[in-house]
Amino acid sequence: MPTFFVIFIGLAALMWANTGLWQMVLILGLLLLAISFKRKKPRPVGNGFHGILNNAKRPPLTDLQVKKRLVNTMLTAQRNFVAQKQDRPRPLTQYELIDAELVKLILKWRAGEKRPISDDELRSLDIIRRAVSLHKGEFSELRPEDAAIVIDMTPINDIRLKVSAFVNSQQAQDRERKKWLEEIGSPDASHLLKEGWVAFLQSLDGPDVDLWHSVATDMHGLFGDRLDAAFWIMEQPECDQTTVWSFLMGILGYEVLHSEMRISDDRAYKAKHVLVPKLDQTIARWNSGFYAFHGVTYDDNIAYNEFIDASDEANDRIDELNERFGLSISPLERLDFDKDNLTHDLSHSYPSPFSFTDNEGLELNYPHRWPERLTV
Repeated sequence: MPTFFVIFIGLAALMWANTGLWQMVLILGLLLLAISFKRKKPRPVGNGFHGILNNAKRPPLTDLQVKKRLVNTMLTAQRNFVAQKQDRPRPLTQYELIDAELVKLILKWRAGEKRPISDDELRSLDIIRRAVSLHKGEFSELRPEDAAIVIDMTPINDIRLKVSAFVNSQQAQDRERKKWLEEIGSPDASHLLKEGWVAFLQSLDGPDVDLWHSVATDMHGLFGDRLDAAFWIMEQPECDQTTVWSFLMGILGYEVLHSEMRISDDRAYKAKHVLVPKLDQTIARWNSGFYAFHGVTYDDNIAYNEFIDASDEANDRIDELNERFGLSISPLERLDFDKDNLTHDLSHSYPSPFSFTDNEGLELNYPHRWPERLTV
């Protein structure tokens, strides 16, 4: 309720009241009501490493739950840092770089000991994090009272040098990317799909395993021509096991075929007589060990992978499809897929200059130029 509305009601009530006692009671009640509405809600503990550090309290923390969340986010930052060492690193910000450096600092302080992070260490991390974060080209000055708290001051200059080099590099890349966009116009490559997804994929120099993975496993908007392309990808011997597993889990978890069966009679007919046999063939190839390569990193942050990652639940979904629509899709028999243990590199892949997401569609990747053989 807005404050002005409370005051309006109060004034009206005061005009109605005849005695000073009633006026005093009403004024007191209105003041208490206004104070209660202005009372700030407690600030929630933020998500992620920086959220926890920003909400760190002094005096020393006693909330074990907050500490546990800090440890979990530390481990996540450590996994992200390891991922950056792979052949296909994900985009990195200065804050992720700082997280990785703080993780290494914590491990150094622990010196191999398995113990929870101490309150002194937590406060030191908070101060160091603020001291090494670059804002508008400058680092915050370290106050003497903060410097007295920090356990070890020596990493600050080293981390600042790394952050400065990274930010300078990012700014240079941003300038180059801006120049690149001016030269190519737009990275939107949807005009290359005039003949359909399958025709486009077949026109590439070879199997782009990463692009295949994106096309087949982005379940948002997976229908029609792109769904046909996903099943075409499933037919290729170069298709990665991670792509196949993620596709099968997504098809079942997102109930793609359920949707196709309900949209229209034409779509239902195609789903039952074209897509279902292709799904059955994909499962048969999976069960027989047809897919030899396993070099694509499994993304465990995708919702459908968390939702339906157990193979027995996948088979339950298959049983449900069979019973509901009178189908005979085979069950998954090969259930021992070790998705985290990559056994191949991607030397059999032919990286193209294109990438795909459901949000952006098919795009030309920086810093590539349009291939001469393709019509722009």
